[in-house]
Amino acid sequence: IPLIPVVGEALIAYLRQRPLARHNAVFLTTRAPIVPMVAEQISSMAHQRLKRAGVKAETLGSNTLRHSLAVELLRQGKPLRVIGDALGHRHPQSTFIYAKGAIEDLREVALDVEGVLP
Repeated sequence: IPLIPVVGEALIAYLRQRPLARHNAVFLTTRAPIVPMVAEQISSMAHQRLKRAGVKAETLGSNTLRHSLAVELLRQGKPLRVIGDALGHRHPQSTFIYAKGAIEDLREVALDVEGVLP
């Protein structure tokens, strides 16, 4: 995923100070035993930070960030294949799930054709 400089710098700083471990995972637990964090732990941390930042969404967690990235890339006109690559998807169907939020954007600009739209 392309990172803005401040995020890339924060990631590098984290990697330099994180506990040494034999694991290849980026994010590790901070208490012994030092092991890779599981998805639920990462999502819980994202939930806490997003809530503290005042983000309003139906659900908060790491998937909120993934949906946001997918919709933003769609708004920029990026093809679904590029979005899927950024999200690490192997199958295009997976990308459609994250891109579905852009449907609301389309409704805002759709023409009101009698008998077609509710």
